[in-house]
Amino acid sequence: MIRARTAAHQARRWRLAITAVWLALAAPIASLAEPPGPPTGLAVAPVASDRLVLEEEWAADLVDLLALDRALPDAPQAADYFSLLCAEQAEREVGTGGRSAPVGPLFEASADVPPPRRPGDPVRVVLTVPATALYSLSVEGVGLQRWVIDQKPVGHLDPTPIGVSWSAATTPLREGPHEVTGYFGPGARAERVSLTALRSLCIAPADGWHARRPLTYGAQARTLVRIFGFESRLPEAGDSIEIEGEAYDSVSGGGGRTNRRVKVAASHDVWATASQSPAELSYRLHLEDPALVTIEARILGSEPQLWSIDGRYRAIVVPTGGREVFHWMPLLTLPLGAGDHELRARIARHAGVDVLRATPRRSSDADYLSVLNELGLHVSAADALVTHSDALASLSSGVFVELAGRFQQRIEGDATERPIVLVDEVPEPRSVERALSPMLPSEL
Repeated sequence: MIRARTAAHQARRWRLAITAVWLALAAPIASLAEPPGPPTGLAVAPVASDRLVLEEEWAADLVDLLALDRALPDAPQAADYFSLLCAEQAEREVGTGGRSAPVGPLFEASADVPPPRRPGDPVRVVLTVPATALYSLSVEGVGLQRWVIDQKPVGHLDPTPIGVSWSAATTPLREGPHEVTGYFGPGARAERVSLTALRSLCIAPADGWHARRPLTYGAQARTLVRIFGFESRLPEAGDSIEIEGEAYDSVSGGGGRTNRRVKVAASHDVWATASQSPAELSYRLHLEDPALVTIEARILGSEPQLWSIDGRYRAIVVPTGGREVFHWMPLLTLPLGAGDHELRARIARHAGVDVLRATPRRSSDADYLSVLNELGLHVSAADALVTHSDALASLSSGVFVELAGRFQQRIEGDATERPIVLVDEVPEPRSVERALSPMLPSEL
């Protein structure tokens, strides 16, 4: 059945590519001659390219072209596409619907790891995920280890610096049981393994996905900007909020404040550090109004840091300045409600936090459209409805093909790409009318 789904997936890509090329060639030919008008009084049915696109159709195309479709069940429903693109929305809907669940996030599965039967043997754990979505693997333990989900490698992990490690790869998984296998190097061990839905990425319209609702340009723009990871390029909406690293609300043993001098000094010459052992720091961020917020941190260190917001949104950040240079690093851009929010950082020994900064951004549909316009993609009024030909033009544009490829590299854990929530590079604007030369399925 997997092979059949793969064939159907390739066929869908080919149909999109061929139709897009046909539209590109047909448009200039059609403009050479003015077709005769219809007889007066007769209704004219719209041609296929003028048919309006429904949100569920747009979501299905995105899932296919972003190569997430391997997680779909044999007979996918609209909800399967929606949860793959935005686990955050799906999880909140499940919670609102009253599903009983243990304490903690709904879209998560964890288990203790049994010891290997013999030294050098792999360990296997079956985790049952509650919904079709994108999941990250985390492991608590020590030492270098390699992990595989359903026989698909997700990478090498070393939890030693902070006691836990998250896979660089993000895996699309369908609802149900999945076999997680670990292979250990000398002295390595794992104590607990988890699969957690990726909530920090929500590819969806402003009020979430709705089956049978026509797609607007504003909703299309939001989905594309979120795929590309360009929300941090939306206009700023007010003054940034800064929190000094040493002004934490709490710190675990091994952490504290220091005035140790480094090559690039901390603000006020004081900063938070993990001096004796890995440490966890917590901060309170207060927002007067709900806003889309970009959160950054000025940090130092040589090991990855694990950051979280409200216990739901996580980011792995690798400092670039080493142990002697503080450097600004983006964490997440996401919508947050008014009130208090908890930011937590788990850092390795000798790492440090100097300043946190939260910058509110404008986030109307028109603002998202302006980002696409800068990329050279065709846009229209935010509430205008997207036709079939317009959707194909977007999906077959050079910008989409290139950036969708980068999206795939990021979720597959390509070491040359930054984490999925930290993308901030903008390619040179391109015209959507350029030759596709040619757009083959392997390029998507």
